[in-house]
Amino acid sequence: MKHLSAKPLAMASLMMIACSADPRAESVEPIAESVNINVNPATLAEATESVAGIERLMRLRTDDPRAHEALGKLLPRLDELNHLVARVEARPGHVVSFYESEPGVIGIVEAAPAGSKRVLSPSDMQEALVPLYERLSGGKKAPASLVQAEARVLVGSELTGAELAPGPVSTQKESLSKAGAEEVGSTTQALTEGDGQWFRDNGCFKTGDYRACLPNRWGNTWFDYNTRTSFMTLAPFNAPSPITVNLKYNGAQRFVYPVFQGEWINFSWYSGLGSCGFFACVRNLVIANHHWDLFEADGKGYHWSVAAKWNCNATTCKEWP
Repeated sequence: MKHLSAKPLAMASLMMIACSADPRAESVEPIAESVNINVNPATLAEATESVAGIERLMRLRTDDPRAHEALGKLLPRLDELNHLVARVEARPGHVVSFYESEPGVIGIVEAAPAGSKRVLSPSDMQEALVPLYERLSGGKKAPASLVQAEARVLVGSELTGAELAPGPVSTQKESLSKAGAEEVGSTTQALTEGDGQWFRDNGCFKTGDYRACLPNRWGNTWFDYNTRTSFMTLAPFNAPSPITVNLKYNGAQRFVYPVFQGEWINFSWYSGLGSCGFFACVRNLVIANHHWDLFEADGKGYHWSVAAKWNCNATTCKEWP
Protein backbone atom coordinates (compact mmCIF):
# COMPACT_ATOMS: atom_id res chain seq x y z
CA MET A 1 0.00 0.00 0.00
CA LYS A 2 1.23 3.54 -0.73
CA HIS A 3 0.77 6.58 1.47
CA LEU A 4 0.41 9.75 -0.58
CA SER A 5 0.67 13.27 0.71
CA ALA A 6 0.43 16.72 -0.82
CA LYS A 7 3.48 18.99 -0.89
CA PRO A 8 2.97 22.76 -0.72
CA LEU A 9 4.03 24.77 -3.74
CA ALA A 10 4.76 28.43 -4.22
CA MET A 11 4.72 28.86 -7.98
CA ALA A 12 4.27 31.93 -10.14
CA SER A 13 1.75 32.18 -12.95
CA LEU A 14 2.59 30.51 -16.25
CA MET A 15 1.99 32.19 -19.59
CA MET A 16 0.51 29.63 -21.96
CA ILE A 17 -0.09 30.01 -25.68
CA ALA A 18 -3.05 28.15 -27.16
CA CYS A 19 -3.92 27.76 -30.82
CA SER A 20 -7.50 28.07 -32.01
CA ALA A 21 -8.70 27.52 -35.56
CA ASP A 22 -11.04 29.91 -37.30
CA PRO A 23 -14.30 27.93 -37.59
CA ARG A 24 -15.22 29.73 -40.83
CA ALA A 25 -12.39 28.21 -42.88
CA GLU A 26 -10.20 25.20 -42.18
CA SER A 27 -7.41 26.68 -44.29
CA VAL A 28 -6.92 29.68 -42.01
CA GLU A 29 -3.73 29.48 -39.94
CA PRO A 30 -4.22 28.89 -36.20
CA ILE A 31 -4.37 32.07 -34.13
CA ALA A 32 -2.09 32.37 -31.10
CA GLU A 33 -4.05 33.11 -27.94
CA SER A 34 -2.37 34.09 -24.70
CA VAL A 35 -3.67 32.16 -21.69
CA ASN A 36 -2.48 33.14 -18.24
CA ILE A 37 -2.74 30.10 -15.94
CA ASN A 38 -2.18 30.81 -12.27
CA VAL A 39 -0.65 27.64 -10.77
CA ASN A 40 -0.56 29.11 -7.26
CA PRO A 41 -4.13 30.39 -6.75
CA ALA A 42 -4.95 32.03 -3.43
CA THR A 43 -8.57 30.88 -3.34
CA LEU A 44 -10.78 28.13 -4.73
CA ALA A 45 -12.43 30.73 -6.98
CA GLU A 46 -9.03 31.47 -8.51
CA ALA A 47 -8.33 27.72 -8.72
CA THR A 48 -11.55 27.26 -10.70
CA GLU A 49 -10.28 29.82 -13.21
CA SER A 50 -6.92 28.02 -13.38
CA VAL A 51 -8.59 24.70 -14.16
CA ALA A 52 -10.71 26.44 -16.80
CA GLY A 53 -7.55 27.77 -18.46
CA ILE A 54 -6.04 24.29 -18.55
CA GLU A 55 -9.32 22.93 -19.92
CA ARG A 56 -9.23 25.45 -22.80
CA LEU A 57 -5.76 24.28 -23.81
CA MET A 58 -6.66 20.60 -23.60
CA ARG A 59 -9.91 21.10 -25.50
CA LEU A 60 -7.77 22.17 -28.47
CA ARG A 61 -5.10 19.53 -27.94
CA THR A 62 -5.56 16.81 -25.33
CA ASP A 63 -1.84 16.11 -24.95
CA ASP A 64 -0.76 19.78 -24.89
CA PRO A 65 2.47 19.69 -22.80
CA ARG A 66 1.85 23.19 -21.49
CA ALA A 67 -1.52 22.17 -20.09
CA HIS A 68 -0.07 19.08 -18.44
CA GLU A 69 2.81 21.07 -16.97
CA ALA A 70 0.42 23.59 -15.46
CA LEU A 71 -1.85 20.82 -14.17
CA GLY A 72 1.05 19.07 -12.46
CA LYS A 73 1.93 22.28 -10.63
CA LEU A 74 -1.69 23.17 -9.81
CA LEU A 75 -2.84 19.85 -8.30
CA PRO A 76 -0.73 20.08 -5.09
CA ARG A 77 -2.07 23.59 -4.54
CA LEU A 78 -5.62 22.31 -5.09
CA ASP A 79 -4.99 19.74 -2.35
CA GLU A 80 -4.10 22.57 0.02
CA LEU A 81 -7.10 24.70 -0.90
CA ASN A 82 -9.42 21.69 -0.66
CA HIS A 83 -7.96 20.94 2.81
CA LEU A 84 -6.68 17.45 2.08
CA VAL A 85 -5.89 15.73 5.40
CA ALA A 86 -4.90 12.23 4.20
CA ARG A 87 -4.53 10.15 1.05
CA VAL A 88 -3.83 6.48 0.52
CA GLU A 89 -3.52 4.19 -2.49
CA ALA A 90 -5.59 1.27 -1.24
CA ARG A 91 -4.74 -0.84 -4.27
CA PRO A 92 -3.07 -0.04 -7.60
CA GLY A 93 -5.00 2.73 -9.32
CA HIS A 94 -7.46 3.19 -6.43
CA VAL A 95 -6.72 6.31 -4.40
CA VAL A 96 -8.85 7.36 -1.42
CA SER A 97 -8.55 10.98 -0.26
CA PHE A 98 -9.92 12.54 2.95
CA TYR A 99 -10.82 16.23 3.04
CA GLU A 100 -11.96 18.56 5.82
CA SER A 101 -13.63 21.33 3.86
CA GLU A 102 -14.26 23.23 7.09
CA PRO A 103 -13.80 22.17 10.73
CA GLY A 104 -15.79 18.97 11.29
CA VAL A 105 -17.11 18.75 7.70
CA ILE A 106 -15.60 15.71 5.97
CA GLY A 107 -15.44 14.62 2.36
CA ILE A 108 -14.13 11.28 1.08
CA VAL A 109 -13.20 10.85 -2.58
CA GLU A 110 -12.28 7.56 -4.25
CA ALA A 111 -10.57 7.83 -7.64
CA ALA A 112 -10.31 4.69 -9.78
CA PRO A 113 -10.17 3.59 -13.42
CA ALA A 114 -13.54 3.60 -15.14
CA GLY A 115 -15.40 0.31 -14.83
CA SER A 116 -13.41 -0.98 -11.87
CA LYS A 117 -14.87 -2.16 -8.57
CA ARG A 118 -14.92 0.30 -5.69
CA VAL A 119 -12.51 -0.21 -2.81
CA LEU A 120 -14.89 1.34 -0.29
CA SER A 121 -17.97 -0.71 0.54
CA PRO A 122 -21.19 0.91 1.82
CA SER A 123 -20.42 -0.21 5.37
CA ASP A 124 -16.85 1.14 5.15
CA MET A 125 -18.28 4.64 4.97
CA GLN A 126 -19.77 4.24 8.47
CA GLU A 127 -16.35 3.54 9.95
CA ALA A 128 -14.42 6.21 11.87
CA LEU A 129 -11.82 7.98 9.75
CA VAL A 130 -8.63 6.86 11.49
CA PRO A 131 -9.34 3.09 11.57
CA LEU A 132 -10.66 3.29 7.99
CA TYR A 133 -7.43 4.90 6.80
CA GLU A 134 -5.24 2.44 8.71
CA ARG A 135 -7.10 -0.53 7.28
CA LEU A 136 -6.90 0.83 3.71
CA SER A 137 -3.18 1.54 4.14
CA GLY A 138 -2.41 -1.98 5.31
CA GLY A 139 -1.83 -0.98 8.91
CA LYS A 140 0.15 2.23 8.39
CA LYS A 141 -0.50 4.78 11.13
CA ALA A 142 -2.86 7.59 10.19
CA PRO A 143 -1.24 11.02 9.77
CA ALA A 144 -1.73 13.58 12.53
CA SER A 145 -3.80 15.76 10.18
CA LEU A 146 -6.45 13.03 9.89
CA VAL A 147 -6.42 12.30 13.64
CA GLN A 148 -6.97 16.00 14.34
CA ALA A 149 -9.74 16.25 11.72
CA GLU A 150 -11.58 13.33 13.33
CA ALA A 151 -11.30 15.04 16.71
CA ARG A 152 -12.93 18.14 15.26
CA VAL A 153 -15.75 15.98 13.86
CA LEU A 154 -16.54 14.81 17.39
CA VAL A 155 -16.55 18.40 18.68
CA GLY A 156 -19.38 19.04 16.26
CA SER A 157 -20.94 22.05 14.62
CA GLU A 158 -22.63 25.03 16.24
CA LEU A 159 -25.39 24.78 13.66
CA THR A 160 -28.57 23.00 14.71
CA GLY A 161 -29.94 22.63 11.21
CA ALA A 162 -33.39 23.69 12.39
CA GLU A 163 -33.40 26.66 10.04
CA LEU A 164 -33.10 24.47 6.91
CA ALA A 165 -35.79 22.15 5.63
CA PRO A 166 -34.39 19.01 3.95
CA GLY A 167 -34.97 18.54 0.25
CA PRO A 168 -34.26 20.19 -3.11
CA VAL A 169 -33.26 23.84 -3.37
CA SER A 170 -32.62 24.47 -7.07
CA THR A 171 -31.98 21.39 -9.15
CA GLN A 172 -32.46 21.18 -12.91
CA LYS A 173 -35.98 20.02 -13.69
CA GLU A 174 -34.86 16.88 -15.50
CA SER A 175 -32.91 15.78 -12.40
CA LEU A 176 -35.71 16.26 -9.88
CA SER A 177 -37.53 13.36 -8.27
CA LYS A 178 -39.55 12.85 -5.13
CA ALA A 179 -37.80 11.80 -1.96
CA GLY A 180 -36.92 8.14 -2.04
CA ALA A 181 -37.69 7.80 -5.74
CA GLU A 182 -35.25 7.18 -8.56
CA GLU A 183 -35.18 8.92 -11.90
CA VAL A 184 -33.39 7.46 -14.87
CA GLY A 185 -32.46 10.36 -17.12
CA SER A 186 -33.12 10.49 -20.83
CA THR A 187 -30.16 9.77 -23.07
CA THR A 188 -28.74 11.35 -26.19
CA GLN A 189 -27.23 8.07 -27.40
CA ALA A 190 -28.21 4.44 -27.08
CA LEU A 191 -27.24 2.74 -23.85
CA THR A 192 -24.76 -0.05 -24.36
CA GLU A 193 -23.60 -2.88 -22.15
CA GLY A 194 -20.14 -1.33 -22.01
CA ASP A 195 -21.09 2.17 -20.83
CA GLY A 196 -24.52 3.63 -20.15
CA GLN A 197 -26.34 0.39 -19.37
CA TRP A 198 -23.42 -0.97 -17.37
CA PHE A 199 -23.22 2.26 -15.37
CA ARG A 200 -26.94 2.21 -14.66
CA ASP A 201 -26.65 -1.33 -13.34
CA ASN A 202 -23.37 -0.93 -11.44
CA GLY A 203 -22.69 2.75 -10.83
CA CYS A 204 -26.04 4.39 -10.06
CA PHE A 205 -27.22 4.82 -6.49
CA LYS A 206 -29.90 2.42 -5.27
CA THR A 207 -31.03 4.09 -2.04
CA GLY A 208 -31.28 7.55 -0.46
CA ASP A 209 -33.98 10.09 0.29
CA TYR A 210 -33.23 11.48 -3.15
CA ARG A 211 -31.35 9.84 -5.97
CA ALA A 212 -30.97 10.29 -9.70
CA CYS A 213 -29.40 7.98 -12.28
CA LEU A 214 -28.21 9.86 -15.35
CA PRO A 215 -26.11 7.81 -17.75
CA ASN A 216 -25.05 9.32 -21.08
CA ARG A 217 -25.34 12.89 -19.86
CA TRP A 218 -24.00 15.92 -21.76
CA GLY A 219 -23.27 19.51 -20.71
CA ASN A 220 -22.98 21.52 -17.49
CA THR A 221 -25.35 20.69 -14.64
CA TRP A 222 -25.87 21.04 -10.90
CA PHE A 223 -27.35 19.31 -7.83
CA ASP A 224 -28.52 21.44 -4.88
CA TYR A 225 -30.03 19.92 -1.71
CA ASN A 226 -30.42 20.68 1.97
CA THR A 227 -29.26 17.40 3.45
CA ARG A 228 -27.11 15.66 6.03
CA THR A 229 -24.98 13.90 3.41
CA SER A 230 -24.59 14.06 -0.35
CA PHE A 231 -23.06 11.61 -2.80
CA MET A 232 -22.00 11.83 -6.43
CA THR A 233 -20.33 9.47 -8.88
CA LEU A 234 -18.93 10.68 -12.20
CA ALA A 235 -17.36 8.84 -15.15
CA PRO A 236 -16.64 10.91 -18.29
CA PHE A 237 -16.65 8.86 -21.51
CA ASN A 238 -16.32 11.59 -24.15
CA ALA A 239 -14.25 14.39 -22.64
CA PRO A 240 -10.95 15.37 -24.28
CA SER A 241 -10.43 17.88 -21.46
CA PRO A 242 -11.41 17.79 -17.76
CA ILE A 243 -14.87 18.31 -16.29
CA THR A 244 -14.62 20.45 -13.16
CA VAL A 245 -16.48 19.38 -10.02
CA ASN A 246 -17.30 22.25 -7.66
CA LEU A 247 -18.89 22.00 -4.19
CA LYS A 248 -20.43 24.82 -2.17
CA TYR A 249 -21.31 24.06 1.45
CA ASN A 250 -23.84 26.45 2.97
CA GLY A 251 -23.09 28.89 0.16
CA ALA A 252 -19.29 28.90 0.53
CA GLN A 253 -17.07 27.37 -2.12
CA ARG A 254 -15.23 24.46 -0.46
CA PHE A 255 -14.00 22.06 -3.15
CA VAL A 256 -12.70 22.03 -6.74
CA TYR A 257 -11.72 18.81 -8.52
CA PRO A 258 -10.96 18.13 -12.22
CA VAL A 259 -12.15 14.76 -13.57
CA PHE A 260 -10.76 13.24 -16.76
CA GLN A 261 -12.00 10.75 -19.32
CA GLY A 262 -11.16 7.21 -18.22
CA GLU A 263 -11.58 8.04 -14.53
CA TRP A 264 -14.44 7.03 -12.24
CA ILE A 265 -14.61 9.33 -9.23
CA ASN A 266 -16.89 8.80 -6.21
CA PHE A 267 -17.61 11.73 -3.89
CA SER A 268 -19.14 11.56 -0.39
CA TRP A 269 -19.68 14.68 1.76
CA TYR A 270 -20.90 14.81 5.36
CA SER A 271 -22.37 17.78 7.17
CA GLY A 272 -20.96 18.66 10.58
CA LEU A 273 -22.16 16.84 13.68
CA GLY A 274 -24.78 18.78 15.60
CA SER A 275 -24.17 19.85 19.18
CA CYS A 276 -26.49 19.37 22.16
CA GLY A 277 -25.70 22.37 24.35
CA PHE A 278 -26.45 21.71 28.03
CA PHE A 279 -29.02 19.01 27.37
CA ALA A 280 -28.51 15.33 26.63
CA CYS A 281 -29.50 14.29 23.14
CA VAL A 282 -28.79 11.88 20.32
CA ARG A 283 -26.40 13.77 18.09
CA ASN A 284 -26.87 13.75 14.36
CA LEU A 285 -25.34 15.45 11.35
CA VAL A 286 -26.88 18.85 10.73
CA ILE A 287 -29.02 19.72 7.73
CA ALA A 288 -26.80 21.89 5.53
CA ASN A 289 -26.89 23.05 1.93
CA HIS A 290 -24.79 20.90 -0.43
CA HIS A 291 -24.55 22.48 -3.89
CA TRP A 292 -22.62 20.51 -6.52
CA ASP A 293 -21.76 21.88 -9.98
CA LEU A 294 -20.23 20.29 -13.06
CA PHE A 295 -18.42 22.96 -15.07
CA GLU A 296 -16.51 22.85 -18.38
CA ALA A 297 -18.80 20.02 -19.50
CA ASP A 298 -20.28 21.60 -22.63
CA GLY A 299 -20.02 19.18 -25.54
CA LYS A 300 -18.76 16.38 -23.27
CA GLY A 301 -20.38 13.07 -22.39
CA TYR A 302 -20.35 11.45 -18.97
CA HIS A 303 -22.21 9.04 -16.74
CA TRP A 304 -23.49 10.63 -13.54
CA SER A 305 -25.48 9.67 -10.46
CA VAL A 306 -26.29 11.73 -7.35
CA ALA A 307 -27.96 11.02 -4.01
CA ALA A 308 -28.80 12.74 -0.74
CA LYS A 309 -29.72 11.36 2.68
CA TRP A 310 -31.38 13.15 5.59
CA ASN A 311 -33.81 10.64 7.16
CA CYS A 312 -30.98 8.81 8.90
CA ASN A 313 -28.73 8.93 11.96
CA ALA A 314 -25.11 10.00 12.25
CA THR A 315 -23.93 6.52 11.25
CA THR A 316 -26.38 5.42 8.56
CA CYS A 317 -26.28 8.84 6.88
CA LYS A 318 -22.69 8.09 5.85
CA GLU A 319 -23.41 4.73 4.24
CA TRP A 320 -22.84 4.77 0.49
CA PRO A 321 -26.33 4.63 -1.09
